Amino acid sequence: MNTKTAWPRAALILTSLAAFTVTMIYGKPVTDSNPESLRILVTIFSILSGMIIAIITLTGDAKFLYMDNWRTANIHRRMIIRRLNRYKFIFHIYFAVLTLAFLVAFLGRIDSEEIAQFCKSCERLTLSIGAGALVLSFGLPSIIVDAHKERLDDEVERLKDPSA
Repeated sequence: MNTKTAWPRAALILTSLAAFTVTMIYGKPVTDSNPESLRILVTIFSILSGMIIAIITLTGDAKFLYMDNWRTANIHRRMIIRRLNRYKFIFHIYFAVLTLAFLVAFLGRIDSEEIAQFCKSCERLTLSIGAGALVLSFGLPSIIVDAHKERLDDEVERLKDPSA
């Protein structure tokens, strides 16, 4: 693993876990009797889901493989697959937030004290997962910009090479 990228990624993951934990412990006043919190989460994570799909599409485009030879292309392919798996993981977190919000929205209509308590717990869990996922998402714009920079650099190198 490249140590240049490992430390920032580790810091982002730890910050995300801290956001999850703090929100889980102290998030009760935000979620209780506040139907707006779920709407905000659904809006944010619907947008982020679209963004991560765009990143997956951009990253997974096979025409951007390094084509010096098949070995280079294979190493680059493995690196891309690792990235795609990380993005898929983030997408699953977004989907979990949206699924929990959907569950709370529909179960909250049932007139039962047990279900009401369950919904309150699910709301706080949804907010906590959402807070952690939001922190993980801070790097998404950089991913898009870095992918474009990499492709531009590759194109310049290709144009420099007179045999290409």
